Amino acid sequence: MNFSEAVDALLQARAILCSCHQRPDADALGSALAIARALKHLAKDASVYIPDPLNPALAFLPHPDEIQRALPTERDFDLVVVTDTAARSLLPEGLPKGVPQLIIDHHLIHDDFGEIVLRDTEAASTGEIVLGLLDRVFDAHLEVRSAAPAAWLTQDIAEPIYAAIVADTGGFRYAGTKPETLRAGARLLEAGVDPARVSEHLFERWPLGRFRLLAALLDRMELLYGGRVAYFEVPRALLEAKGADDDMLDGLINYGRMLDGVQLAILLWEFETGERLDVKLSLRSRAEIDSAALAATLGGGGHRYAAGARVRGTLTEVRARVMSELEEVFR
Repeated sequence: MNFSEAVDALLQARAILCSCHQRPDADALGSALAIARALKHLAKDASVYIPDPLNPALAFLPHPDEIQRALPTERDFDLVVVTDTAARSLLPEGLPKGVPQLIIDHHLIHDDFGEIVLRDTEAASTGEIVLGLLDRVFDAHLEVRSAAPAAWLTQDIAEPIYAAIVADTGGFRYAGTKPETLRAGARLLEAGVDPARVSEHLFERWPLGRFRLLAALLDRMELLYGGRVAYFEVPRALLEAKGADDDMLDGLINYGRMLDGVQLAILLWEFETGERLDVKLSLRSRAEIDSAALAATLGGGGHRYAAGARVRGTLTEVRARVMSELEEVFR
């Protein structure tokens, strides 16, 4: 992974817009916030643009009014930084046109877009890449070279990076966690991050609707292929009946993978796209099954053990397509 082009772009730009994929998760949002805050230490005009509503679990990360929901039409940017985004179709509406894009990402299956791409598919999270990038940016900036080592890494910058890493590694539990991931976590704690605060917000503050949704999900679980596949299906009406929303589904698929003997957990749910309902697919697997390859057959992508797709069609139609692909995997 070559950082030099990304470092040069950040140092040369004066006005930088940081953004990420639609409906951002902790890795995407935390990475964007950390970059913008760090660049402000270099007297850069850095903004964060997230037009979508935030998952309430992430509301602790941004400062009040730190996120722009709309962009002033008269604003000129030299560079757009997009974090944790594997496909052009996932970009938010309203990004300025004709401005070079720096893509920072770690997804194995991805589109080729952006003038500058910093991608490490071996990284456990985009946040981990961002930490390495910002180290190099500040090392290359002459005005801070005389400062103490890592003096730029304040608690304010470290917390969103830590949230990014801890969320995408499941609290340092998933297979992508490496020694350097743990070293990064330790360094962020040394910068003042409170791990209990971050974990409480990310993992331990459930609204009642989410509990009710989980109970319904487990009750409806189907075991296929001799217990090797756990299958969940969530019609829109079920979400509404339980007082839940799309954000409350985040992470619930992992309960299927927890069942002994399950190699692949599948979640399909209906989501609103304007005037119609389409289907989202979420996959979680163990070492034997490649989630990203399976998601790619339906137009999606992700990582080997965690992937997803947005599929146009009804639940019945998408289920049939998924079952057809499973025949190829488990035959």
